[in-house]
Amino acid sequence: MNLSLKPLALIASLLFTTSAFAGDAAHDGNGRYQAFFNPPGGLWILDTQTGDVKLCINQGPDTAPSCTAWTKNPS
Repeated sequence: MNLSLKPLALIASLLFTTSAFAGDAAHDGNGRYQAFFNPPGGLWILDTQTGDVKLCINQGPDTAPSCTAWTKNPS
């Protein structure tokens, strides 16, 4: 039973940490967009004003990254 709580606790802590970073960026004037690495070669980009996100994948040193469209925040 304890094994099933560990993944849930990890997910909750990651969501809390991401929310804390987004809040800091939105209020400190450090920038509207925050990037979060997601190996291998992935990069999540968060719009701290709207909550929208997109995922960019690095295709290699000679190719521009490939990015998805912005995914709208449902709230």
